[in-house]
Amino acid sequence: QLNPAMLLSCHDAGDAVVTAVPFAARGQFAYNYKKIFQDLSGHLSLHNTELTLDADTFLTLWSGRGSWPYTYSMIWCAGAQETEEGVFALNLGGGYGRDDAPTENAAFTNGKLIKLDEVYFRFSAENTMKPWRITDRERRMKLTFRPVYEDVTQRNWLLLNTRCHRLYGRLSGHMELPDGTKREIKDMAFFCEYGIYRW
Repeated sequence: QLNPAMLLSCHDAGDAVVTAVPFAARGQFAYNYKKIFQDLSGHLSLHNTELTLDADTFLTLWSGRGSWPYTYSMIWCAGAQETEEGVFALNLGGGYGRDDAPTENAAFTNGKLIKLDEVYFRFSAENTMKPWRITDRERRMKLTFRPVYEDVTQRNWLLLNTRCHRLYGRLSGHMELPDGTKREIKDMAFFCEYGIYRW
């Protein structure tokens, strides 16, 4: 994106997770493309502070299209970290679509996608700054997300009512990948987005 406050470039290598999620009503769907980029370079001006981007900086891209129902909710989380084995990243989500809808849950090791099964999020909708617990059906995943900052946007106008919580913090815990590889995660830079939409 070219503007005076931002100039970014990155090496486009690695897999992306792409899903087409159907809703209950005929013709309603959500198409999502999500990818975590690494090896960024450039600069970013934020609140009068100049930030230099380097190989330790990661970028998450979300591109989507669809025909959504009038009311729905969703959760999307992602993060990345440099480890001894290379870059390890996670893309997790859910909470909307039909029960038989495909999930976007995936791990990435040096850009290679490893598909994950359904995950579950335990958090307080009344106080989203409390720690989140993230698990799976087989109990191969036990993660804790501790938010340190929250950005809330809300719009309420006649028939339109949307509320979105964007939380940023650190992820820690452990998980076992489908191939049996065990991963310890400590203080991974991570965010979670929890949205409730009526539009």
